[in-house]
Amino acid sequence: MNKLIIAAAVGVIGVLFFTACHKDVNTPAGSPAAGTSSAPESVAAPKGDSPVGIWYEQNDSGDRLEITKDKIKYISGRNNFEDEMKYKSAKQGDKILIEPEDFFIYEDISYDRKQDMVIGYTMSHTDGDGGHHYLEFLRVPYIAPPPPVYPDAVDKSDPNAKKDFEDLTVRSMKLSFYDKGIPYDINSSMAPEPPYEDHYSYDLKVLEDGTGLVSSSFCREIELTKEQVDELQKLVREADLGQINGIDIHTADVPYDAPEYDAEIELASGDMIRSSANWDGVPENWKQFQEPAHHLLFFAFVDAGYHYNGGSFHSTKPMKRVQSSNRLYRAETGLKEDEVYIKPDWKKGYEYSLDTHYFKFSDPENRYPVLMKTLDALSDKYRKTAEEQLKKDYEMMEKIPKNVWKKADRKYCYSLFAVDQWELNGRLFRFTVSVGFSNSLGAGDNGCGRYYYDHYLIDAETGEILSLSDLFVSPEAISSFLSEQMIGRYGTHNEAGKRVHRDDFPRAVAEVVKQPGPEGIGCTIGYDELTLWMPGQLFPSEDSSLMEIIYYDELQDILSDRYTEVW
Repeated sequence: MNKLIIAAAVGVIGVLFFTACHKDVNTPAGSPAAGTSSAPESVAAPKGDSPVGIWYEQNDSGDRLEITKDKIKYISGRNNFEDEMKYKSAKQGDKILIEPEDFFIYEDISYDRKQDMVIGYTMSHTDGDGGHHYLEFLRVPYIAPPPPVYPDAVDKSDPNAKKDFEDLTVRSMKLSFYDKGIPYDINSSMAPEPPYEDHYSYDLKVLEDGTGLVSSSFCREIELTKEQVDELQKLVREADLGQINGIDIHTADVPYDAPEYDAEIELASGDMIRSSANWDGVPENWKQFQEPAHHLLFFAFVDAGYHYNGGSFHSTKPMKRVQSSNRLYRAETGLKEDEVYIKPDWKKGYEYSLDTHYFKFSDPENRYPVLMKTLDALSDKYRKTAEEQLKKDYEMMEKIPKNVWKKADRKYCYSLFAVDQWELNGRLFRFTVSVGFSNSLGAGDNGCGRYYYDHYLIDAETGEILSLSDLFVSPEAISSFLSEQMIGRYGTHNEAGKRVHRDDFPRAVAEVVKQPGPEGIGCTIGYDELTLWMPGQLFPSEDSSLMEIIYYDELQDILSDRYTEVW
């Protein structure tokens, strides 16, 4: 963390934010004379009364602060970066707040008079790790605690275990280990690359045709190509992994991130290699094998469809997917969308803004004549709704007492029916209408604001507004799948004891999958998955729609051929 702080300070703050003087620091970090700056003014201020003085960060960074009555200076203990600026102070209980006049390497700096300590927090652009990590500074240099003392290792190794094998060809292997992740430049503010520091395990089987199957602690089973298996076999031979057979050396009470591994490897000959060790007992043969083998297996999962950022998985094999390989976004479709405002000329009464708007599509190049008939009909529907809503808004606002109007700082009321986004996936046209109501006085059923989305999926060739079930072989197939999956995933009751789903959830889902447009289940088409927007009335404990993501590899048996393609 401290390395990241220093790196980002040099690479980002030193260039972009600060113009403080930079001086070489030749004196060893942590000594009172480190750096070339002179001692700050009034450094002998009474202890516990003033933040003035020299303050040492209480870790091995060697960083320190020099504070005078009106300036604060940061001096790095590991490079020549310095930063100084004026500050203002203010008392707050037992603390004195130190507020630099501009961006500083730390934020929320204060002096704790009871503890005679300066505290601060890192900033996100200096530590590369989200910022606001707590730091303490004392008047004395940091003294590192003595290294921990661990008990002697317990060696239960088999001295007679076979080490030399004529053929190290693997038939199966079960591996688990702690990996510190891919090394990266500590002077860089960039985040480390995957695989990240963590415990991992793999269970692999080699098939007769030379391919393999492997599962892991973070993802379900995937297939390995023959080339990947051959590369793994090569790593086993190069590390002469037979030499670890019979090793069993463990040290108790070591840190969580201490080196450790367990391996059980079955060879094609029928011989077994069993080995387990941690801390200093981990042999060089295993170290030589672990990093490249882990890298190979981890990215085999990534290549197969494992998303390491979110932990989700979908297969990248060619498979049946809803049309999206030739997706066209907004401008690419050639369609235009305008917002049509309705401002009543019949409004009387108090002075306030009252308007609403709805959407209107156009097709300048006449590319989608059938689709446009449906879009025009929907636009006309929302126009009528907007006009009716406008009169309701007017009647509601006119009923507000005059004394309430006098107290109002802002005076407005609006309702909107606007297209949020649209796209064309093959012959499937999808768009979303953002519906919103608000007024400045919090009046009526909608109060200060109520918003929701209407989802539409339209066959651009027929103009038909589709239901979710139109994407599948039958309404029964998708409703049964959703009912079983969602009840299995979320259970029937939440932690508060309330039902998650309606009592008649399967029956209700069977009905709603057949409803087109906003009355049904909304659908966003992805390259890897479908995102479903489930109506809130299906879930008594929710006050809005619920999003559900389903990957295509889960839907292969029930997807219809009508709106799908294989890629």
